[in-house]
Order: sequence, then C-alpha cells, then structure tokens
Amino acid sequence: MEKDGVEEAFDRFSNLPVPIIHHIMSFLPTTKDVTRVAVLSKTLNSVCHSYPILDFDQRSWKKIMGFDSFLDFMQKSLQQRRESNIDIEIFKLCVIDHDGKSDQRIDESICFAIEHNVKRLDLRFGDYWIRSRYKVYGQLYTLPKTVTTKSIVVLNLVGLAFKFEDLIPSLNLVEHLSIELCSVSSNFTISSSKLKTLKLQNCKGLKTIVVDAVNLQYFSHSTFTSSSEISIRDCKSLKNVMLDNTAITDDWLKNHLSKLLLLETLILESCKILGEVDICHQKLKHLALLNCDKLVKAKIEAPNLVSFYFYNKSRFPVITLQCSSQLYADLILVGISPTNDEQFMNFKNFLGSFGHCKSLSLTLPDMELSLLEELRNGLRSPLLSLKHLRIQLFSSSRSLPELLDILLCLSPYLETMCITSKYKENFVEFQNKATLVEEEDSDFQWHYCWRHHLRKVIIDKFEVKLLRE
Repeated sequence: MEKDGVEEAFDRFSNLPVPIIHHIMSFLPTTKDVTRVAVLSKTLNSVCHSYPILDFDQRSWKKIMGFDSFLDFMQKSLQQRRESNIDIEIFKLCVIDHDGKSDQRIDESICFAIEHNVKRLDLRFGDYWIRSRYKVYGQLYTLPKTVTTKSIVVLNLVGLAFKFEDLIPSLNLVEHLSIELCSVSSNFTISSSKLKTLKLQNCKGLKTIVVDAVNLQYFSHSTFTSSSEISIRDCKSLKNVMLDNTAITDDWLKNHLSKLLLLETLILESCKILGEVDICHQKLKHLALLNCDKLVKAKIEAPNLVSFYFYNKSRFPVITLQCSSQLYADLILVGISPTNDEQFMNFKNFLGSFGHCKSLSLTLPDMELSLLEELRNGLRSPLLSLKHLRIQLFSSSRSLPELLDILLCLSPYLETMCITSKYKENFVEFQNKATLVEEEDSDFQWHYCWRHHLRKVIIDKFEVKLLRE
C-alpha cells in the first residue's frame, strides 16, 4: 500500500506540465540534484534532459569525487543532451581544483553551451573568496577563443585569462558583464547600447578603461594596483558608481559628475589620490567616502542626499554639507587620535558638520570617546540640532550615567539614542522639555546639565555588567 502511494505521488509529479516541472527544478541547487530527480521515472528523465539550466559546481562534489570524476560527470551529462536541440537559458561552471592547463572536457562544455544559444554564461575558476581576500590570482584558466556568440545576455567570468579583443564578438547583446580576478589585455574599450551593468574587479594587466554605453546604469571597478585610467563620462544613464583603490583625481571626479546627471549612488573607497573633492549634484542620494587617506577637504552640495558614510584612519577632513534635512550619516572614527590643539579643533569642526542631520551613527573605541568628553567643555554643542543618535562602542570603562552625560551634553535635544556595546543593543528614549533659546547677537545657548530638563528615560536590555565597567 505504501509503495503504491509513493508511485502515485511520482506519477502526479510526472504528469505535471513540462514548464511547471522545470520551474520546480529551478529551486534545486545544482545539476547534480536535477540528475537525482531524473531517476525517479522515465518521464522525469526525459523532462530533465530538456531542462534549460545547467549548473556544474565542483564545490558541491568535492567531498565525494575528485577533479577528474567531476569533469567526467559533466561530460556524460552533456552527452545525454546533445541530441536535444533545446536552447540553454543558464550555464554555470565552477571549477576549484585545476592547474591552469587547458582541459578538453572544460572547453567542450563551454562550446556546448554556446552551440545551444546560452543566454547566461557563468564561468568561475579557483576559490574566488580566498583569492580576493588575500589579493592573489592563483592559477588562471585560458578562456577558449570559441566564445563568440550573439546570444549571451549575462556574462560572468572569474579566474580566467583572455584578451578582451577576442571577447568583443560575444558582447553584442550582453546587458550584464562581470569580470573578476582575470588576466586581461591592458586596454578595455567597449561601446554598447545594450550594456546595463559592468563590474571589473581586480583584473590583472588592466591599464585603461573606456566605456561608451548609453544605457549603462551600474559601474563598479576595483584593483589591487591602483593604476587603471577610467573614462565613463559618456554613460549618461549611470545611477550607481563604485570605485575601489582607483587612481582618480579631484578634477576627474568633478568632470565626470558634471556629465553623469542621473547618478544616485557614489562609493569611493581607498582612492588614494583624492585630496579636495567638490561634489555638486542634484540627483545624488547616497555617498560614501571610505579610507581615502589623503582627503583633506570635501565640499558636498547635494539637496537629495539621504545617506553619507565616512571612514578614514589618518585624518579628519574639513567637510561642508549642503544636503537634505533627512540625512543619515554613518561615521567610523577608528584610529584617528588628535595629538595637538589644531587636530582637536579639526575633530570638533568635523563632527559639527553633521549637527543638522536627522540621524547620526558613530562607531568609536573608548579612546575616541574621550574626545567627545572634552568637547562638552566647549561653549556650544557641536550636535545641537541632532534628534537621533546611534553609538557603537568596542568597549567602554564608563558607566551608563557617564555615557549619557557625555553624549547628551553634545546633543542636548536628542529624541532617541541607541548604544551598542559588545554586540548587545541598548535602546534609550529621551523626552526633553528644554527649548532652544536664541539671544541677540549671540550663538545658540544650551544647558550644560541635561539632567535638569530630562523628563523621561526608557532603558531596554541594558545589562548590569556594562554599568559596572
């Protein structure tokens, strides 16, 4: 009885329309899992052979078979489909163990996908995570020159060696192109009306990048060597730009921003040449300046800016912000310790640039917290208009009342505060009845002791251990 029930369940599955069975198979991780389904019945076996998604990932086989066994399995699986004229939607191949030498089985599998008009081709060689983490290229596999097809819409290449000139015939219809940890020719020049996203991540040998793509919306570039010259000013539809360790200058940034009128997100990380940036943009919503060591000045005029991220281990730049009143700023202040009065004033002015933000997040160790303590002795709070504050501490020797005394003297009109310490979040809600007083010919006045005007404090999940520290 039980056997009949199982067979009946298989029959119901087999009797489903082929498109529905294919849709169910799309939730399976790899082709190995699809192969397991194929043995359940003759009908399913036939349907599996027409399944338009092929995903061969050696990582899922590594524990049960070696490099050669994996490639033999892939070759056998493709041979069973050769008589079928079904087009392939997606072909993925991930090979971890290889010595960089050409292998006929690999080349034939790529050619098979091309012959069957593959629309998404995803080739990954080597352990991408380990190589990117340790900035090494490892063994690179040479991409067959036969990759010349007009059907590819999405092309992802990792850990390959090739000349970009050989790849151009394959890019007529490509909308999404990603090249990571590859060895390529020195000049990357592409002109396309189809391209929408382009990622060039840590490509060896790349010196010049020229992109003319009127419909490009996303561009990302990073490099280990910081030597690539980039031109993307003709990409009028760009909305997202991410540059990491790229040799761009202040003038380059200003000139490109004047052309990229639709830009909404700009992330600049480890751009070592930037010194004084002038960012004036009407559409910009998200901006990040991360680890730009030589940055000394940033003038930002962006009326629609809603998020700003900053991290720098060497200095506090002079920042001028003209942006939305809804701005959320996230500042990571780690490793910057002023050693004289001038540097301390730079810190005060830097922090004061974000006093008008709607929400501010500060990440800082106990050493930098002492700088905030010194600031409260000034005549005016640097964060006078701030309503929402989030503090992330690595450690603190201060009790909760001491922390509140420091932070509320800096921001006397806070409505909410969130303190995170040692991966534990502590939420404090403030209701303050103090009002802002403006006197003739003087700055805004504020009260040194916030306790006299605090109406209500709600503390949730604040452990006693922190109070004793």
